[in-house]
Amino acid sequence: MLYSLMLLYIAKQIRQETDAEIIVYSAKTDSLRAWEWTLRKLDGATITLHETRDIKDFARLNEFLLSRPDLTRDKSLRLNVFKGIPLNGMDLSLWKVKDNITWKSKSLPDNEEFLRWVDLSR
Repeated sequence: MLYSLMLLYIAKQIRQETDAEIIVYSAKTDSLRAWEWTLRKLDGATITLHETRDIKDFARLNEFLLSRPDLTRDKSLRLNVFKGIPLNGMDLSLWKVKDNITWKSKSLPDNEEFLRWVDLSR
């Protein structure tokens, strides 16, 4: 996940204004520590696997989360899997899985708003 500390800072600011759910959308699953911090503070995550090379890091994260029910209890966990990406034999019981998606079918659920982080410091 990119900018996990900045995400947590922004979430803290949002929490001061509203009690709305905060769900992070990401394709990066390489940092278990970042996901641990994020799931402690936010209401859930939607992860999208775009390519076969995304499986290895996601599998590590999934096994980590399966071993840590304290991080996933009462969280919204969604997994979007693009067409052609095999997840054979993986325990996806934590996730609401939408597979075989294409760019045309990728959309936000009703009543959700997508905010994109733009790093203005670059």
